[in-house]
Amino acid sequence: MQKNAGFTLIELLVVVLIIGILAGVALPQYQVAVAKTRIAALIPMLRSIQQAQERYYMEHGSYAQDIRDLDVTCSSYGTGVHEKWCYLDGKGYSTAHLDEGRYVVATDSRIPGVGLYYFYSPQSYASCYAFYGNKDMATRICKSLSGRSEPSGTVIGADVYRLW
Repeated sequence: MQKNAGFTLIELLVVVLIIGILAGVALPQYQVAVAKTRIAALIPMLRSIQQAQERYYMEHGSYAQDIRDLDVTCSSYGTGVHEKWCYLDGKGYSTAHLDEGRYVVATDSRIPGVGLYYFYSPQSYASCYAFYGNKDMATRICKSLSGRSEPSGTVIGADVYRLW
């Protein structure tokens, strides 16, 4: 008598169910890890702009209004409305720009709802902001980057997590 070597339908369904559960748990964690890596890549540039602003202030007695006046390395600069934007990568996803003469904004357009800000006037500090959009992911990213379990404050509906 010959025995068939194979899997039963029940065994195959159990395997598919297990793979589905694992994928359902792993995929959101993977997405947060990728997003966090992209935002974390902005921190060195934010520090570089911070230091360049401080050097500019020491030399001119005021802060720069245009990022092109700072000695920072940009892949390219924007045009038109975004002419004062510094593109940090060749594809234009990661940007930094000076805003209102008080702070620098660094964002990655692939990750909506999260941004890094460095305020240089009147105080000096950096924060991660979790905005609307995918606020859950943005909050998880900011918590992880800042090492804080609770926001340092709230500004216009955004949770703020102080970095330094």
